[in-house]
Parts: sequence; structure tokens; C-alpha cells
Amino acid sequence: MLQIEYDPKRHGADRLHYWIDEAARSQLEREVFGKRILITDRGDWSDEQILLTYRGQSEVEETFRQLKDDEHLAVRPEYHWTDHKIHLHTFCCLLALLLGRVIELEARQFHYRHGLSSLLELLGTIRLAMVLRPAGKKGGRPRCEWMLEQSEPEARRLFEHHVPPQPPFVYT
Repeated sequence: MLQIEYDPKRHGADRLHYWIDEAARSQLEREVFGKRILITDRGDWSDEQILLTYRGQSEVEETFRQLKDDEHLAVRPEYHWTDHKIHLHTFCCLLALLLGRVIELEARQFHYRHGLSSLLELLGTIRLAMVLRPAGKKGGRPRCEWMLEQSEPEARRLFEHHVPPQPPFVYT
């Protein structure tokens, strides 16, 4: 595609002359560029299964990147030395990732289009306050009321979707 002529009799930059062969370029664009060759040992799979698996590779890679994210759901650092504690720590991290993905899936049903880390950042801005009001009579128990503090409209919408309208006694 790239044609080059070298003239040793000339000096400096004039020795080298180059140009693009348009016929070769269009042939490469038509025959080679934009194509991938997939090689597999799964002879029993259909072409569609192979392509779907290949295209799903980026989702698996995204999950591994998420497990390395220092802000949310990272498996490291581990401050454990016994195998049992390391296995338990990894299990808890993977369980948290699974629950995060479930929440992300539900958020996507409400047209949330960012990634899991952004969703966790957004949900992390929600603050729920327990307000204690004095009892109406002397010696009575104070009344407890839950209030959602000011938050972004999108965070509030996601919170109201995921949390039941009648909160349990304590949110943590």
C-alpha cells in the first residue's frame, strides 16, 4: 500500500519519495481491514455461539477490571494469612460484585446507562436520616421517622425503586 522510492544520488530529504497506492489501499480495505479471524477448538458450537462468546469477552474483562477497582468492590488489599480467611474474603467480594450487578441490571431498566462504579458512587450520595420526635405525652416513647436527605433526582429515583416505601426499623 505504501510505495517508496529511494534515490541515492540526491541529498537530504529529497532522497526519499513515497506515496499511497490507492488501488492497493482499496483492495486492503475490501479484503482485510475490519475483519477478524476467530480460531476455536469448539467444533461442536455453531457460528452464532462462537461469535456471541467472543463478543461477551469484553464483559468478562470489565468484571475483572471491576474487581481491581480501588474505590468499589476490589478484592485487594487482603490482610489475611490463612487460606480459610482468604477464601472467605474473596467469596464476600464476589458476592458483593454479584449484588452490585443485580442492582446495575435493575437500574438499567430505569434507563441508567453508566457503569457499576458510577452507579455505586451515585447511590453512595444517598443519606437516610432517622429523626426522633418527642412523644405526645410525658414519659412516652419518642416517635421515629425516616427522612431522605436532599439528593440528585436520579439517585432519589433509584433509591425509591429499590427500597420499599415502609422502611424496616433500621437501615444500615
